[in-house]
Formats: sequence, structure tokens, C-alpha cells
Amino acid sequence: MVRTIIAGEPGRLKRILFISILVIVIDRLTKAAIMHQGRLLSTGLLELSYSCNSGSAFGLFQGHASMLVWVSLIALGFIFWRIELILKRPALVIPAGLIIGGIVSNAVDRLLFGCVVDFINLHFWPSFNIADSALCVGAVMASIAVLKA
Repeated sequence: MVRTIIAGEPGRLKRILFISILVIVIDRLTKAAIMHQGRLLSTGLLELSYSCNSGSAFGLFQGHASMLVWVSLIALGFIFWRIELILKRPALVIPAGLIIGGIVSNAVDRLLFGCVVDFINLHFWPSFNIADSALCVGAVMASIAVLKA
């Protein structure tokens, strides 16, 4: 079955992998920079400074990094289980890449540090990172694509 999928839609699969890797690389590099510097920018509206979130979005499930890694693996498993459907729908290719990249990069943080490194602070919203942004944008794009179908 996988050979059929890959043979049938190699361009779409390559785009998903490219987008995923791009999200991971950008997220890892920005997190490394903020971990090295501690603070890169501080203005009235935006602050780029290190914080460690041991929970999930909005600080939920604090201190449950191992459980959140398992949730990430289950989410990835679901995506790969449905990859045939995703590859048949061009509107799901970019969202899938964004979501996979975001899940993987934040899971790496949880495995390495026991928390997710956040650094974008808008003062009126919880701190977040590039992977979080990719996940959110990907989820919105996927939702729109599914609702339009």
C-alpha cells in the first residue's frame, strides 16, 4: 500500500516532508538561539525570551511531558494512518507538513528538556514558538480544507 501511495503522489509526499523538515529546522535553530542568548528582543509589545513550558498549549497538563510525548506519537500515527487520504487532497498537503513539523519539534523538546522551549511573548497571549505557530496555522488550514470539501 505504501508503495502505491508513494508511486501515485510522490510530489505531494515530498512537499509534506519538505515542509515538515523546514518547520523543524527553523524551530530548532530559533530555540537554540534563544537558549544561548536568553533574551533577544524586548519591546512594549513583543519580547523574545526563553521560557520552559512543561505542559501543553496555554500551560495545560504541566509536568506531564512523557504523557504529552505519547499524545504526540498517537497524533503522528493518526496522520500517517490517514496519509493516503491526505495525499489525495492537495489542500491538506501544506497543513500536514506544518502539523507534522510542529509535533515532531515540540516532542524533541519534551524528550530532551522535559519541557517545550517557548520564546515568543506578546504579553497578552501565552508564550509560544515556531512549532506552536506551525501547528496552529496547519490546524486552521486543515479545518478550512475539510469544511470546504
